[in-house]
Amino acid sequence: MNCWKTINLSKDYGFHRLFFLSFLTSILAFIFLFLVWNMIFESKQLEDNGLIYVVIIAILLIPGHQLIHLTSLWLFRKKVKLTVKKKGFFPFLTVKYCELLSKPVAVLTVLAPLFSVSILLLSLSLLFPQYIHYFTILAAINFGICVSDIMYSYHFMRAPRKCFLEENKGGYDILVMNTEKVS
Repeated sequence: MNCWKTINLSKDYGFHRLFFLSFLTSILAFIFLFLVWNMIFESKQLEDNGLIYVVIIAILLIPGHQLIHLTSLWLFRKKVKLTVKKKGFFPFLTVKYCELLSKPVAVLTVLAPLFSVSILLLSLSLLFPQYIHYFTILAAINFGICVSDIMYSYHFMRAPRKCFLEENKGGYDILVMNTEKVS
């Protein structure tokens, strides 16, 4: 197998640019989602009890994001190594793929947190329209966390059809089969 492309977002864009893009995406997602939901439920009075729950859920979104990656890989019966590092008060989960992933599996795995958490939060906002401001804040935070996943999936989608993905330190290698015949 040959390496077709190496993707490392930290090297390509830098931490500060990724953080700014993520922050900007969160703000724009909140503005858009809140305006749309507020136009749909304009007659509902918003309630402001429950801010502590929003803060707790927002803190748990990052480990939950990693757990969704882990769960989606388990559903595809892929071997995964999970490590938990505690930095200060917060636990940080790291998911490491132990085998090559096909292109469809990689795209679905990378985008699983974006779709699952967003669908859950937007469905809850339909069920509890008095809390749409809280659910849109959480959905916007989720969009911001998923910016790097969206960027990775963009690169994966542009890769050759029958490629494999291997996780390396800080990114991914897109591998293609060697087509040369050896005599």
